[in-house]
Amino acid sequence: MGTDLMKKKYEPLIPFHENIRYNNIKDLSILNEDVAAIIIEPVQGGTNFITAEKEWLQTIRDRCNKYSIELIFDEIQTGFGRTGKMFGFEIYNIKPDILCIAKGMGGGMPIGAFISSKSNMSLLSQNPALGHITTFGGHPVSCAAALATWIELVNSDLIRSINKKRELFIKNLQHSKIKKFHGLGLMLALELKNDKYCEKIVKELLINGVITFYFLFNRNNIRISPPLTISESEILSACEIIKKVLDEN
Repeated sequence: MGTDLMKKKYEPLIPFHENIRYNNIKDLSILNEDVAAIIIEPVQGGTNFITAEKEWLQTIRDRCNKYSIELIFDEIQTGFGRTGKMFGFEIYNIKPDILCIAKGMGGGMPIGAFISSKSNMSLLSQNPALGHITTFGGHPVSCAAALATWIELVNSDLIRSINKKRELFIKNLQHSKIKKFHGLGLMLALELKNDKYCEKIVKELLINGVITFYFLFNRNNIRISPPLTISESEILSACEIIKKVLDEN
């Protein structure tokens, strides 16, 4: 919500909110007794999958504890195995007070939710009751899909395979035109030389059968975030196509 592109159509917004810089410890002095909550992505989905620094997150957690601030993690992109852990906060061993989840939760079906403590959830039992603030919440088909997804992730080796798949991508995407790799797990960003070149590569990849995308706020990076179920042979095939397109452009 820090750019006009994302917020202009919805103004006026709720007052008394501030934006802080990601991974900037100096900005955290704003967290005091006047702050109700802070919302963070453990990995920034709209940039080139910038990962949070452990010291920065720990400082936030400590200040939230000190001033009774609700720490909210937006794990809509990172949740359900995408980072190589069930949830991104597990990588840092820092627990939020509220966890926002969606996307991978439904295994392809539309569903979102948030998780919090019993004391927090009890505050939503009346005035108004939680059931009266959502029209389509709790749809049985989406909930069944979410339950099946959870059971599969918990009981299979899928999440344990994610970092191996990431390593396979990186090993087979060594190319002079890829400046750097970013992200965690199967949140993989390939940094290229500039925005226009990146957009051209994304279009050429689509023509060649590989679906990627650029980032809203860092357009010189290609986003690679395949299904967690992608096979090793599919990874190798995609890498060959990516290198071929880079060679030809």
